[in-house]
Amino acid sequence: MLASSLDGHPLVEVLLKAGAKVNAQDEEGRTALMMASYQGHAAVVKLLLNNGANVYLENNSGATALTIAQLTGKENITMLLLGAADKNKNQEVEVKISQEQSKTNQKKLLLTTPVSKQDQLINAVKQKNIIKVRDLLKQKVAVNYVDAYGNTALILAVKNSDKATVKLLLDAGANPELKPIGGKTALTLSQEAFNMDIILMLTGAVGNKNISLGRPKNSM
Repeated sequence: MLASSLDGHPLVEVLLKAGAKVNAQDEEGRTALMMASYQGHAAVVKLLLNNGANVYLENNSGATALTIAQLTGKENITMLLLGAADKNKNQEVEVKISQEQSKTNQKKLLLTTPVSKQDQLINAVKQKNIIKVRDLLKQKVAVNYVDAYGNTALILAVKNSDKATVKLLLDAGANPELKPIGGKTALTLSQEAFNMDIILMLTGAVGNKNISLGRPKNSM
């Protein structure tokens, strides 16, 4: 079932009619919907959704089909998944908000909207959409949010050598010393890349203690 979904194979429909479990997960927590979303197979995604596929199931990394579609730039798939989510607006989405360097310091925020502002910020930084980044920061988004892949907005901006976005994030309280589990801090990454302009910006922020370690008040 999962392999067929990955290939966009018509066998998916046959398997569903034969009683295959649409929300079955493999050893990595992946579902057929996640696989089809990753590959951009719209027809298979529609078929799975029509047969009760759960948009909100998470794999072992904490990613959902919707998250996967967003992060891989599959806009048509994202819209299909959002449409399915809108049919059940009472269903709550569990979004992990990183507050410190450890999983034990993470909180779960129940939202009624399927796409969080935190994930929108991550995507905007990836796309170097500084206008969108500025708009989201004005809405008091949780600037130190860590996504399912261990990235913060600041870490991504540093990787992109995007000085303008780095400054915006620091001004909003991004923590250059936040270290996702198994990863490196934004400051360490800038030092490894010998990006002196960004190093100076980050060390300046550390010196000024202009750091938000938690979730901003009144944020979504």
